[in-house]
Amino acid sequence: RSSTVLLLLLVLALTPSVSNAFQNNGNTIPVKTSDVPMPIKWPIVGTLPDFLSRGGVDGMADVHESMYKEYGSVYRMSLLGNDEMIFSDPRVFDQILRNEGKFPVGAAEAVTTFRDYYEENDMDFALTSLGRGPEWKTWRQSVNA
Repeated sequence: RSSTVLLLLLVLALTPSVSNAFQNNGNTIPVKTSDVPMPIKWPIVGTLPDFLSRGGVDGMADVHESMYKEYGSVYRMSLLGNDEMIFSDPRVFDQILRNEGKFPVGAAEAVTTFRDYYEENDMDFALTSLGRGPEWKTWRQSVNA
């Protein structure tokens, strides 16, 4: 059960291209980010209290499974100022991937702890994994081989 939920989840930072439309029963529906449901967003902590009450970091599958049951296949979260839109419908995932362009922005770019660690330890090869553009594409092809 948990592995199925995790495979279907895609967590993306909010971007205009992602938040302008999503797929629902084969139809593209334009939406405003504010129209996508989410738990109560508190000042500073955002939806952290709801996230923790659903299982927190140790229960990520449970968190997302309960969010899916309550809000549907597209919902938002805001943890300590980081707003995210979560898609758990493979058709939406497919639409996003098809509209990303030649060099997509990766979610890992926003994870500064990875970038800091790689820079501090001179791990240039790993640092490339956080980028985008032709250099990233070459790196990605090499790890896929």
